[in-house]
Amino acid sequence: MLGQALLLSLALTGTLCAQQIAPVRVVPVVPVTVSPVASLRLQLSPNLVPALPAAASLKLSPSLPSLSEVPAIPAAAARPVRLIIAGPPGAGKTTYGKMIAKDYGGVHISVGELLRKNAQADPAAAAAMAKGQLVSTELVLRLVAERLSQADVREKGFILDGFPRRMEEAEALERWLSENDLALDAMVALDVPDAELQRRIGERGRADDTPEVFRDRMKVYHSETEPVLRRFQGRLPILSPDVSGSDAAANYEEVSALLQRFYDGKTSK
Repeated sequence: MLGQALLLSLALTGTLCAQQIAPVRVVPVVPVTVSPVASLRLQLSPNLVPALPAAASLKLSPSLPSLSEVPAIPAAAARPVRLIIAGPPGAGKTTYGKMIAKDYGGVHISVGELLRKNAQADPAAAAAMAKGQLVSTELVLRLVAERLSQADVREKGFILDGFPRRMEEAEALERWLSENDLALDAMVALDVPDAELQRRIGERGRADDTPEVFRDRMKVYHSETEPVLRRFQGRLPILSPDVSGSDAAANYEEVSALLQRFYDGKTSK
């Protein structure tokens, strides 16, 4: 009797165990990548991690201008410029020519500077220049042709300062432009009273800037160069800014404003 009861007890125990130990379904765990920032947040107490504002705004440094404060690029800066800047001795051709080159991208070519550099090895040219005389046309044309042939001039254009001064030079320039299928944009003609010219000449401090040499240069300018300027008057636009004042910066503002209006008008057509 006892044996039968024990067997019955064991059988019931096995059934209960079988019911309690049911097979468990194992679901594979997919690894989750946690960014370094999220990991750092998990390691810190929530009270130590400031919440990001809903709409954070980006503030520019005070030293950086806004787009409205950036000056507009002159219209001519995107293309080669080809200008003549003309006027009597002391009118500011070189001063304003360099400024135009900086603002509008052309290469400033000062024939006076080319000649002074050449005169260091050319006593005859140096003697003529010391007297306020024009050097030979052949020399001028050779120096200008060499400079115009250089790569920066072909790429950016030019501002011719002090050239052409004689009719032969003007004709040679026109032939060169025609042969290269080029055209001048305009001439910037500077007109300054004689008294202001003498004042500026006296302040330049060059050895050849004496009153006698200035008078000789003015005679040559009236007899040789003014006819050249009249030749161009019917062939290309003439820009005549008011540069008669003694303030070079204010004078250049007049030059630049006139050029800007001129190039704006060309691009709008």
